[in-house]
Amino acid sequence: MPSLNTRLSSIRRTFTQHFAAMQKRLAPPRNGAVRGQRTRSHDSVQSRRIPYLQRGTFIFPLNNPTYAISVSPKVMSSSIRVWMYNSDNNSSLTHQEIRTDLNTNLYNVYSYRGERDTYKRCGRNCFLIAVHRDPVERFISCYRDRVLNLGRAPRMRLEHFVEQIHEIRSRNKDIEWHTDLQSSFLKRSSLYDAVIPFHLAAWLLPVVVAQFTGKQSATIPHVRKSSTLNPQIGIHLRKNIEALYETDYENGWDGTSLILPGSQTSHREVLKPDISSPSPTKF
Repeated sequence: MPSLNTRLSSIRRTFTQHFAAMQKRLAPPRNGAVRGQRTRSHDSVQSRRIPYLQRGTFIFPLNNPTYAISVSPKVMSSSIRVWMYNSDNNSSLTHQEIRTDLNTNLYNVYSYRGERDTYKRCGRNCFLIAVHRDPVERFISCYRDRVLNLGRAPRMRLEHFVEQIHEIRSRNKDIEWHTDLQSSFLKRSSLYDAVIPFHLAAWLLPVVVAQFTGKQSATIPHVRKSSTLNPQIGIHLRKNIEALYETDYENGWDGTSLILPGSQTSHREVLKPDISSPSPTKF
């Protein structure tokens, strides 16, 4: 028969184990999660945000480059290049006809260029224009074009694409490029002589350019890859996408801001070339 001390030691060990297990069960959950619910690794808005990256952004005409247009992927960049080519060549070719005529991709001619190339080609008095888009509409345009149409990422439902976007971006450069912040490309609105929202750009951008250059041109034919105007999604899903692009909303790149020449102060902020910025990847 075990001694009294042995029995007391055994009771103490059992009590200590039960007490530790009870404390573990009663401990408050991490990150303020409600008990019984699974915690998520990106609960805060800050951790959900798409990170800011330095990107080169400007495209400009090959003939008489006195102005430059700054756009982000999925903000009419293809359409603007087609319009710019036709303006340069007094033609009215389609996107596919231009590709055949050039025997190369249009992006290889009117490619993204950084600040140093912009000032080298256009000079310090270059007339700068920015075009921006509603971040939610732009994100859905990327999803429909790159995932559903082109298969650049595994096919999945939109809500799953939103939930997994950080992981997908970390291993897919094409998706990363097309879902980057507009702020990464456009930086600050004070850099520009004119800021035009996406839904007005087809007719207003040529008007603004003509006002500066004195050369009239046709409206911009939209190279439609998918129907994304006024996407119908649930409020919860919209808020999840908005959380990714909180930085864009803070910087005014929300697809609504309109600044026309003469509506700002007479001297806009001078764009300082970022010598450390790497050349952007093109897709």
